[in-house]
Amino acid sequence: MTEDFNEIKPGAQAVAESVTRKRAALEAKHIILTDRPEDVAAYLPKYHHTMHEIIEIGPWQSYGAFREGAGRNMTRLFLSDEARAACAEELSRLTDVQKRASYLFSYEDAADWIHENVESEVMSVLVPLSMFATDPDAFRSQFLEERSKRFVTLEEAASKGKSPARTPLSKWRLTRILPASVQTELGRWQEDYNAERERQGVAWPNPTSLTVLFPEGVLARYRAMKELAPTTARARATVLFEGFAVHREVGHTQPYCRRHYTPGLLLGKPIHWKDYEIGLVDLMSISRAIALLGADYLRKTPWRLGKEDVAWCRDESVLHEVKLSREFRILLGIQRGPVDKSCRWSRRPKCTASTPL
Repeated sequence: MTEDFNEIKPGAQAVAESVTRKRAALEAKHIILTDRPEDVAAYLPKYHHTMHEIIEIGPWQSYGAFREGAGRNMTRLFLSDEARAACAEELSRLTDVQKRASYLFSYEDAADWIHENVESEVMSVLVPLSMFATDPDAFRSQFLEERSKRFVTLEEAASKGKSPARTPLSKWRLTRILPASVQTELGRWQEDYNAERERQGVAWPNPTSLTVLFPEGVLARYRAMKELAPTTARARATVLFEGFAVHREVGHTQPYCRRHYTPGLLLGKPIHWKDYEIGLVDLMSISRAIALLGADYLRKTPWRLGKEDVAWCRDESVLHEVKLSREFRILLGIQRGPVDKSCRWSRRPKCTASTPL
């Protein structure tokens, strides 16, 4: 082998150094690069989702919000033309949009990023009442019997064109068997909400909230307020009445950090969860729930998340298929929305609202 053969050709060293620098820059941006195009196949089982998919599911309002936040350090797989050719068989399982993407993301990484960088709060909770009864099953049976009688009365009145007064669940004879300390806390949501309205001086106050820890290893299907209901008022009612959790990037000092929502906490034990499905619950403000149950209890309670509420989950034991009764708002007497028309704030022609939910 001649000495000339071993010499580095002019410019080769500079090219090599440039490639090294570019590779280091890409890796610093958490971009996975493989030495050989065919090595991409090993990453595809985990990394096969587009940025659009991640944004649609996660707590980001737009591409700009994602790029300024998670896009800075969320790991993604670089998919070159060479890799597409070398891994054609593996890529055939993906959609056309995924195949064309320059970068592919992982639901698992997205869930981990959100867990570390997004804070979750709840402003209200739905409390299953059988958790305070000595015999939850017998208590539920008694409730169902009384509920049936009351609904028959309402239907008969409606058939005659009448609109009888509806007694909220907190005033039913059934609740008298619960401890006195619990009875005094039931049915006081509107009272607490009106107090917040007076204290904050706005028509739509943000009730006191409690920061809670979202389950690790779960990529929920986060929803913007406009996805909850067609109007802002109805969306706010959904958040407050159904005990939704509010999620926002930690710090939330930038305008792109919008709030997103998921179902909230699931109180009690499995023996009590049937209450949610039949309407045997009470809507409580966080301050009242803390006084009754304690903040530590609320922070450790499970979440009301089912399979349809998440896109990916590391451990499905954290999921619970518990649905809310369609009649629970009627039973609680809150079917008309969070604004009490007797309150002076609701009579303003144009309200000055606080920071939106």
